[in-house]
Amino acid sequence: MRPEGSRLALERPAAVVVTVVALLVFLNGSLLSAWGALHVDLSINLTAAHALRDGADPYGVTALRERAASLGSPTNLIYGQLFTSYIQPPTSALSLLPLTLLDWRDATRVYLVLNHVFLLAAVALTLSTLRPSLPLRWLIAGAAVIVAAYAQINASFALGQVDATILLLLSLGFWGHVRGNAPVTGAAIACAAAIKLIPGLLLLYFLWKREYRVVLWGAGVGLALLLVSLAYVGADVYESYLTETLPALAKGSTHYSNASLGALIARAHTPAVIGGLPEMIYLDEVPASDWARLAGIGVGLGALLCLALAIPRGRRVRTVRGEPVEPRVLRPFDLAQGRQAQDERMILWEYYLVVATGLLISSVAWEFYVIWLLPAFLAALLAPDLLPAGRWRWLALASFAVALLALNYPADCGSSGDCYLFEANDLFYHPGWVPAVRVERMVGLYANHLDAVLYLRLAGLLLFAGALAALVLRRRCETARPEALEGRAAHSGD
Repeated sequence: MRPEGSRLALERPAAVVVTVVALLVFLNGSLLSAWGALHVDLSINLTAAHALRDGADPYGVTALRERAASLGSPTNLIYGQLFTSYIQPPTSALSLLPLTLLDWRDATRVYLVLNHVFLLAAVALTLSTLRPSLPLRWLIAGAAVIVAAYAQINASFALGQVDATILLLLSLGFWGHVRGNAPVTGAAIACAAAIKLIPGLLLLYFLWKREYRVVLWGAGVGLALLLVSLAYVGADVYESYLTETLPALAKGSTHYSNASLGALIARAHTPAVIGGLPEMIYLDEVPASDWARLAGIGVGLGALLCLALAIPRGRRVRTVRGEPVEPRVLRPFDLAQGRQAQDERMILWEYYLVVATGLLISSVAWEFYVIWLLPAFLAALLAPDLLPAGRWRWLALASFAVALLALNYPADCGSSGDCYLFEANDLFYHPGWVPAVRVERMVGLYANHLDAVLYLRLAGLLLFAGALAALVLRRRCETARPEALEGRAAHSGD
């Protein structure tokens, strides 16, 4: 047998073993152990969908309590504070209307399965867009390991959050941008912003890049969703959301799960004990002074200014050896494309730098929102040729690896040392086999240092955004250097 054939004979089963083990670890935490979970956030959103279907207003701290009880949905410890009631745009609840045809438990399990389908689709779409040079067997194995290590997925799925949906829509928007398909990109971003407002920041990015067709498609689809939902739910529901709920959300949250800079601002203007609860577990509306509002505005404007300084303005021109070409699939490793191929690598980093910045400057960005950033981690760790060569590549890889760990470990397992997100069920119940749970039991971050969770997550998010900004700035400097030399040569020729 040839040496290459012998190596493949060993590699293939090794890759299969790695893939199977990683998927078993992942599915134990994300599906099997969460099968009997209360899915609290989905339960709230689903009850809101029932209310909208029946013509009722879902907004207000206690507005949904009786309806939830009548549906068999959990009510213990919820519907008593702002962040344990329905707080999303009406369009977010309307996206769940098909699930109102099922009873509560069936609906939660269908949605849990859908979350896995959306996650798998987003990962596959991202990898097919980037086309890493790794052999397929190791590409699948590597993706499985990264997903298994992404502990926030477990928390998001057990809560019934919409992060997998947002992840898929953002991945679709990125695919459309790479392909030059403005309708797909604009529509995907508009749909994501209709569920959670933060992705709407990407439309400002495309406006800055002079990708006006993307902005027009995004604004058009967003307006259509607004008008249709307005006709369905009525103006009173939107009035409640815009005049009561949204201003309360803008004040931020001091809760330990809030990983944004808004959490720092909220904590700085909130007493250590509020409403009889420590600020780290307080989920109601926080007090806000004029200084807090000014600080929030200053952070937001400062972040936007930093984005403008880092990201070059102007529409991307697709060329091959200096000649314009039609939009094509991104091939980051086709070095024959020259400088333009390297410019196209920046599309990914710019796109997810904007998403990360949106999370940082949002008044509330729960720690599991970092699932939205999964494609950037897949790109950095599975397609390292997207990164600069030499020592810069190793520095970038180290930064992404540390950020991945800081954003995901240990997971939120409650003060009891046993994951409160998981509930015993007849299908399977081994939360102790979930890596993040085992780490929390050893480290005890949530049990002993609840006030420090924010600083771990925020530091990881800042490191991630900083790494992306450094990649974008480095490429911008490299691009400016030859252009300056060409200008000097032309000037001397004159």
